[in-house]
Amino acid sequence: MASIRRQRLFPAVVFGLLAIVAWWLFDEQPSVQRHSEKQPQATYYFRDFHLHATRPDGRTDYAIHGKRMTYYQKADVSLIAQPVWTVYVPTGAPWQGRSDEARTAAGGSEVQLLGDVRLQRPATSVNPAITLKTQRLHLRPREDYAATDAHVTVYGRDFRIEAIGAQAWMRKQRVQLLAEVKGRYDVSSH
Repeated sequence: MASIRRQRLFPAVVFGLLAIVAWWLFDEQPSVQRHSEKQPQATYYFRDFHLHATRPDGRTDYAIHGKRMTYYQKADVSLIAQPVWTVYVPTGAPWQGRSDEARTAAGGSEVQLLGDVRLQRPATSVNPAITLKTQRLHLRPREDYAATDAHVTVYGRDFRIEAIGAQAWMRKQRVQLLAEVKGRYDVSSH
């Protein structure tokens, strides 16, 4: 009789211990997940903002506005939704651009533009107006420099050029396409 009780009691004890261990494990796991899923704390944010940065001599360096900018002090990073910017150059008209989003670092000296990125150079007496279109662009506003290793389309009134990668020196009014360059020029427009 005692052996029958032990046979019935043993599975009940094992099942009870398994239930306690499972409860303990699953009770601990949500607190671990909550801690790892914690989002970084924003230091401040702006909505519908306009920002103007100047050079040491007081000239406007660049201007940017957007739907929202969130700054994270711990990482020294700003995230910007739908930025539109103007980069002023010493001679010639300023370059203008826009993208779906941007990420700035190092006090604004490094900017990653993402999404539908467009950079426009207005016409000058020497150069025609052009638009550079890509999905990703690295911009260094203080150096008047932009680069991408992604697919890029450069187009103007009578031409269209496709390439992989590009560099732009805004102050020098110069764009260099890096690889797999294919173009089309419409001679009928002249």
